[in-house]
Amino acid sequence: MKNLFFYPHHSGVVCSNSNSTIPVVSFAPKMTGSLANLKSNLHVCTPNPGNLIHSESPSRIFNCDFNNSSKGNLSALIKKFENINEAASFIDSQYDALILSFANDIRVGWQSPDHLLFAELFYQLNVKIFIFGLGMQDEISGGLEALTENMQEFLKSVKENAVFVGVRGESTGKWLKQQGIDNCVVLGCPSIFRSPSNILSAIKKSRKRALNNVVTAGYIHSKVRHKPLQKLLTREDINCSYIFQNDLFSVFNNEIYNEDLNFYNFDTQTVNHDYVSKRLQKIHGNEQPFERYCYFTNTYSWFMFNSMSDLFIGDRLHAAISALLSGVPSILIYSDLRVKEIADFYSIPSISLDMLESYSLEEILMDKFSEEALEKFEKTYKNRLFDFYEICSRHGLEFIMDQEIKSLAN
Repeated sequence: MKNLFFYPHHSGVVCSNSNSTIPVVSFAPKMTGSLANLKSNLHVCTPNPGNLIHSESPSRIFNCDFNNSSKGNLSALIKKFENINEAASFIDSQYDALILSFANDIRVGWQSPDHLLFAELFYQLNVKIFIFGLGMQDEISGGLEALTENMQEFLKSVKENAVFVGVRGESTGKWLKQQGIDNCVVLGCPSIFRSPSNILSAIKKSRKRALNNVVTAGYIHSKVRHKPLQKLLTREDINCSYIFQNDLFSVFNNEIYNEDLNFYNFDTQTVNHDYVSKRLQKIHGNEQPFERYCYFTNTYSWFMFNSMSDLFIGDRLHAAISALLSGVPSILIYSDLRVKEIADFYSIPSISLDMLESYSLEEILMDKFSEEALEKFEKTYKNRLFDFYEICSRHGLEFIMDQEIKSLAN
C-alpha cells in the first residue's frame, strides 16, 4: 500500500509541495502573541497539544508515497461531497488505505458527530481501514448500551469494516472482546513506536538518575490534582519547567489577556512567566517552583526542549511519551485507567498520584529506575515493538524505520 490517508489532520506544520488531490489541510500561521490569537489557531494543534503526539505519529511510522498520500481532516473531506457514497468513491479512487489514530474515545456519556459520520463512511469504503490507539477513559459497567448512540455505531462499524482495531491496553481490549468486537488487538499507543532508538536511549540514561533539569506537565488549574506534584517538586533544589496542555485555557479562563501581545511568544513557545505566576498565585495561594512555562504548537519544538532536560515526571500521558521520544528518562503519574493501562502495557516507570506525597523525588527515582525496573521496561518495549511491527506488516503496512526494527530484533 502506497497511497495512504492519515487522520487526524493536526500536525502544526505546513505541507504545500504535494501532488495529492487533498494535501495536508492544517498549517501553522504566525501567532501574534495574544491569548485570543492562540485560541483562534487551535485547529492547528487542538486545545490539547498532547494530541499532536499521537495524531501525527502514524504518518511518521508508516512508509508511503509521500507525494500522493494525505494527512487531513476526514470529516471535513466527507462534508465536501453531496453524500457519503460520493465521499467513499473519491477516497477509494485516491487511496489504498485509511490510517486513523484515536485516543480515549470510549467514554460513557461522550460522543462526537464524527463518530457517526465515520461509521457511515466505513460501510461504503472498499479501501483498507486501520484503527490505532483507541482506549477507554475509565472502567465501564455494562456493555455497548452504556455508550452514546454515535459511539455504539462507530464501534459496530469498525468491527465489520476495519482490518483491525488497535487499542491502547489490556483493559480496553478485554472489554471490546466481551462486546463481540473480535478484530480488536492490543497494540498500545503507536506514538511510542515513532523512534525506538530514542526510547531505548531514554532507558539507558535513566540509570544515571540525573536531576539538574526537570520538566513536568499535569493539571495545574486543579488544586486537588496539582498539589501533590507541586509539593514533590518544591521540596527539591532543581531547575523545573512546566508544559501546558489544555489546562492553559482553564488557568486563563477570562478575557484579561485576550488582546495582550505579550501573553505568548510563538518563537520560543513560552507563556509569559509573570502572567502565569500571578494567575497561579490566585488559584493556589502560593508560589510555584517553575522557571519556564511552555505551550507547544508543534512536536519538533517540544522534542528539542525535552532533549535539554534530565527527567520528565508528570501527570500527562503524551507529555511523558514525548519526553521518551526525545530520549529523556520519564516517570508517568497516573490517576485513571486511561494512563495506567498504557504504563502497564509497556512497563513504563509510573506512580499513582496519591503516592507522590509519601516519597522524595530521589526515592522515587531509586525505585522506578532500579535495574530490575529498567530491564523490564526495555524487554517489554522491544516485545511490544516487534508485535506491532509483525501485525502491521502482515496486513500490508510498511515501516519507515524498517531496518532499525530489524536490527533490534537481531
